Amino acid sequence: PVPGRNCLTFGGRRLVTGEDFRTGEQAGVIEAGVVYLGNGTVLPSRGLDPYTGLDVRGKVVVTHRGLPTGIGRADLKGTEGIDWEQTEAAARKRGAVAILYLPDFATLEEWTAIR
Repeated sequence: PVPGRNCLTFGGRRLVTGEDFRTGEQAGVIEAGVVYLGNGTVLPSRGLDPYTGLDVRGKVVVTHRGLPTGIGRADLKGTEGIDWEQTEAAARKRGAVAILYLPDFATLEEWTAIR
């Protein structure tokens, strides 16, 4: 990624790397619909599957980073991918082309320093 040169256009608004957002693992160009999930963690034992009723195939998943409210690491029992799924794996398995994480309050407070 090149700060100031890579961009994301979202709803007609151009967002610039290093000013408005940070990139993750891979750079690329996509044009896709957007699906908001809330939190993308799947945990059937707690009745959590934010993908129920949603088709994310070929779309960008918009989600919150971390675990859902009231869920801790200790709740992730059993085999990953069977008994529970992290956001990235769950989105990929269901055909999403990208994930856009919404920042939490702590990240927003630190944005000037971390961008």
